[in-house]
Amino acid sequence: RELDKRPYAYTILAFTGASASGPGTPIGLCHCFESFSTFFGKGTVNIHDCFVAASFRRQGVNQLLLRGVEEEARARGAGRLTLEVLEHNSIAKGSYSKFGFA
Repeated sequence: RELDKRPYAYTILAFTGASASGPGTPIGLCHCFESFSTFFGKGTVNIHDCFVAASFRRQGVNQLLLRGVEEEARARGAGRLTLEVLEHNSIAKGSYSKFGFA
């Protein structure tokens, strides 16, 4: 609920089993926060949390989530997309590298 109160925060969700009766089951998410870069003179979006349910990992869900984050960041006029990842999280680092993060 606290996250909903923050106009500079947004979440990208991934679902499986979507149909006319509903969105299906949530399988992943990325929480993002907007800020402003005085260096670039544009908004910056920081990916704060990414999560994919264990049974859906290594199936490209994170790539789809990141693509959704990028599309929303562009729609909001952001000039930069950032994230942090724990040093030991080699699986996540590989996924982010595949998407284009250094």
